[in-house]
Amino acid sequence: MICIAFYQRFARWAQHTLLCLIAIVGSFAAEPSPEHSQFFESKIRPILVENCQRCHGEKKQSGSLRLDSLPAALGGGDGGPAIVPGEPEKSPMIEAINYGGLEMPPDARLKPEQVKLLTEWVKIGAPWPGSSDAPLQPRKTSLVVTDADRQWWSFQPVTRPALPEIQNSEFRIQNPIDPFVASKLQEKGLASSPSADSRTLIRRLSFDLIGLPPTLDEVTAFENDSRSDACERLVDRLLASPQYGERWVRHWLDVVRFAQTNGYERDSEKSLAWRYRDYVIRALNQDKPYDQFLIEQLAGDELDPVTDDSLSATGYYRLGVWDDEPDDGKQAKADEFDDIVSTTASAMLGLTLGCARCHDHKFDPLGQEDYYSFTAFFQNIHLYGKVADVVGGGQPVDKEGIFRQLPSGEGETLCVRERDTAPPKSFVFARGNAHTPAKEVQPRFIEVLCRSSVATKWEGEAPTEPSASGDSAAQQELRPPASSHLRRLTLANWIANRDNPLTARVAVNRLWQHHFGRGLVATSSDFGHTGTLPSHPELLDYLASEFTDSGWQVKRMQRRIVESATYRQSSKIADLKSQIADSNTTNRQSAIVNSQSVDPDNTLLWRQNLHRLEAEAIRDAILFASGELNLQMGGRGVFPTLPPEVLAKQSRPGNGWDKSPADQQARRSIYIFVKRTLGVPLLESFDSASPDTPIALRSITTVAPQALIMLNSDFMNHQAAALAQRTKGLACCDPSSQVEGIYEFALSREPSQREIDLSLNFMQRWNDHDERTVAELCKLILNLNEFVYID
Repeated sequence: MICIAFYQRFARWAQHTLLCLIAIVGSFAAEPSPEHSQFFESKIRPILVENCQRCHGEKKQSGSLRLDSLPAALGGGDGGPAIVPGEPEKSPMIEAINYGGLEMPPDARLKPEQVKLLTEWVKIGAPWPGSSDAPLQPRKTSLVVTDADRQWWSFQPVTRPALPEIQNSEFRIQNPIDPFVASKLQEKGLASSPSADSRTLIRRLSFDLIGLPPTLDEVTAFENDSRSDACERLVDRLLASPQYGERWVRHWLDVVRFAQTNGYERDSEKSLAWRYRDYVIRALNQDKPYDQFLIEQLAGDELDPVTDDSLSATGYYRLGVWDDEPDDGKQAKADEFDDIVSTTASAMLGLTLGCARCHDHKFDPLGQEDYYSFTAFFQNIHLYGKVADVVGGGQPVDKEGIFRQLPSGEGETLCVRERDTAPPKSFVFARGNAHTPAKEVQPRFIEVLCRSSVATKWEGEAPTEPSASGDSAAQQELRPPASSHLRRLTLANWIANRDNPLTARVAVNRLWQHHFGRGLVATSSDFGHTGTLPSHPELLDYLASEFTDSGWQVKRMQRRIVESATYRQSSKIADLKSQIADSNTTNRQSAIVNSQSVDPDNTLLWRQNLHRLEAEAIRDAILFASGELNLQMGGRGVFPTLPPEVLAKQSRPGNGWDKSPADQQARRSIYIFVKRTLGVPLLESFDSASPDTPIALRSITTVAPQALIMLNSDFMNHQAAALAQRTKGLACCDPSSQVEGIYEFALSREPSQREIDLSLNFMQRWNDHDERTVAELCKLILNLNEFVYID
């Protein structure tokens, strides 16, 4: 009874601690998550601008109410606050748009879908990115792209800046990245943190580059390696590991909303979608030039020769949500094109082009014609559709061009295919309605990214001039198949051209984001006016120019980043403060003290950021510690056993969720079958990405279910038992040896004597060295902050 009560008290303490953290975190204002920001910008802001702000905006405030910023809406007017975040039923604005008292807008009711969107917005907390008392104002004139528009920082050509001069010798300069960071700190009179210790650095690099922890032997070897290039050797080894691609593929799959099912009620499987995931893993491991990587996804079927990889890459077009029973077929097709266009623009160009579907973009110089001319590049492809029923007992007839035979003859792949007929005409749809075509448009490039309106035009031929981007597909003479009309290939070359001001900037910013927890541009899929300005614009341009000059090599760019003194800094504020005792100057001491107060969110990078592991890395690290991790690569995917209550969420419980053998369930999380309407609770609780929309940066939450799953789930019970069994043989001589084994496998280090004493005391309170008791200890070690955070 004593041991049970002890464990119950521990569980209550863990849950209480988490709830306290939630309350503390919730007390600080924060920028909305990227998906909430995108939801607001694409769905909510247009409704407010078009329907509310003429009476409740800058020039006119009926009832003393403004609805052009969040503080104004929360402050309210004569009747009090307009909205209560999280509680639409208590929000006067929601009551008014439902005509439940006040009737707003007074001249005509909003459409039901607009009411639904506003209600959902308030329900999720009324996220409003960048809201302040000086709100961003919409463009006031009809769209005419001017030279002034082209002066926006991200639309300017990338230029290679000179390295800043650093007068303060206290700053460590490891490579050309560091002077750019140090110059910003120098301007503010701030100091940088000391280098992280060897154990911290190898753990950080291992999780960042391959998503798995180092072993104790690897940590010890690195700590004892006195060679000057020890860190560089470690980086080279990790980048060469097959697990590198399995780690970094997840970042790209988030951005392109990868899933293996269609969504909606039936949520049927997208057969062979896994070939696209495996293609990306191979491309990353082979260090395929990034421009070629983009070209293959957009037009791999138009290259000569077409390869297994270039064909599988075009599975990119098939990844989105698909409605197999649309109420309106025409509108459903327009929605599918919108999904392709919006994802391509945000993932590859960092533009919210989808906001120009129904009207000119309210804040960026992107017009409806830009949107529909961009769409025209894709309009000759077969859209995703049903595979015809099996006829006469044979194979299904693929009428929609969904599958094609691999050139190697080794099976089929999910891919794209052009229609045999001439490309259809393209029109601007008035208010985005597919039933109201207006002006006819031709394929052309986005005007603001070109030197003039003439430069936007597509001449009907693929460019064959070298792009000076290294040995990549963009430099080759591209002779497409006879059935091709060259549109997608032309667009792909324009996007992947080094002269495009956005492509390289967006790419290196995403790399930076995943190594520091935040990009130099925090809104990594929005480089427009509604996004954030770069914290280090010269550094961003240096990285972008270095990226293209070196042949778009991703691994080379990552090597630059992780070998910098900036990346190798300690994340501990205490480490910075400890330098005070070693400092001989008052200025140095002042700089150290000021860093935390002047730049509390570490925008200027005076230290490394503390990261919580992503959901997949947490699960993989647990399997790694227990010794059960299966490193088999590729294939359709695996199906972890899910509790009945989770399966019951489906209209037909268990439909489409197979049963995998135990050894297959222990494969890396990247190979878990991605079903849109059914997720793995452990991954969902730790903020895995929704596959329904492109995710630029995942949310990081602290919620009670995380502790409950980590302490009580069947998966954790099994893995803790496996870890206990793995260390069982170490206890034959001394119980403390088993404790040491648990720390070695779980945390890649030896425990302190105090940790050994606490662990032995815990086991004695339970049932000494009973296997179940050791398993409970293993579970507690796997719940330590040290296990789920990297610093």
